[in-house]
Amino acid sequence: MTSRTLSPIVLFGFFALQTMAWGQTGVEATPSAQPAAAGGAVSKTESAVGLDELKAGAERGEVRAQFDLAEKYFRGQGVPRDLGLAVLWYLKSAGQGHAGAQYKMFVCLNHGAGIKADKTAAFGWLQKAVGQGHPRAYHSMGIIHEYGEHGQPKDPLAAVRCYERATELGDPDGTKSLATCYHMGIGVAADKKRAVQLYQKAAAAGQQVAQVVLAGMHMEGIHLPFDNDRAHALIRSAAESGLSLAQFKLGQLYYQGVGTPRDFPKAVSWYRKAVEAGGPDAMYNLGYCYVMGDGVQVDKAEAYALWSYASASTPNYGASLRRLKAGMSPAEIEAGEARLAALTAVVESKRMDYLLFGY
Repeated sequence: MTSRTLSPIVLFGFFALQTMAWGQTGVEATPSAQPAAAGGAVSKTESAVGLDELKAGAERGEVRAQFDLAEKYFRGQGVPRDLGLAVLWYLKSAGQGHAGAQYKMFVCLNHGAGIKADKTAAFGWLQKAVGQGHPRAYHSMGIIHEYGEHGQPKDPLAAVRCYERATELGDPDGTKSLATCYHMGIGVAADKKRAVQLYQKAAAAGQQVAQVVLAGMHMEGIHLPFDNDRAHALIRSAAESGLSLAQFKLGQLYYQGVGTPRDFPKAVSWYRKAVEAGGPDAMYNLGYCYVMGDGVQVDKAEAYALWSYASASTPNYGASLRRLKAGMSPAEIEAGEARLAALTAVVESKRMDYLLFGY
């Protein structure tokens, strides 16, 4: 077995800005936003009757039917996923004043989903949705003000006002972002107690990033009582809901044996789930398991693929890759390159989902 000259990344860091801002570029980070499985299998009754009726209503110009049909194409529910058709029906519904469709036009134009990306047009639709009081629209407008996107100046106070309105309207993502503002003193005076209350409210509604942040507080005994069991439960909840950050964190917990018995195979399983999001840290840690044989058979080619992808965006991992490559045969390197191509294809195929659904 390879000697332990390489070290996995530090386990903790729950309060890094990466964690606080996670999901900000995704537009739907709550579990209900998850896309359907490929093919969108549903019952014959829904497929043959409900869908036909929905299409007929949409063709007649019924605004709600147009939106609901667009949602099915957007998520792949009962029909093959088709972002182009989703945009077509969102546009028809948005044109008739449907706030949800207006917001989804912002989403699609913002990310280039089913239509060419156009930040200016996206912002215009977002303004319309905000004007109608759409909760998620307020959250997205808050992000734009906080980070100075879409040609808007940074305005933390305006961001807070948007997050407050989103929270009042029941949007868990807005509540999480408002909690972060109080936690970090963004646009408001820092208030840790208020931040914790808001994180707890968001977490109770299923907001996964808030769950991870609270887990970090419990794990470090900061702002909340030290409680590894509660921390583990919160992270597992977020991981099982599909948040790649939580899947990565849960893998770390199993690897280190924090709040749970040390379990390398479970660590590997959760790292693998997180890797699909393209996160370099998850790739590095999974690659490390393949180098050391922790929970898996030693496989230099697999580690090579993972570390090659990771080091492209995180140069600090390049040194580990170079040391690994120096001990590989030409055949192993060739196999690693083939694995890298396959890994890249998987990550790229899922990239739009992570953008659109916040995972």
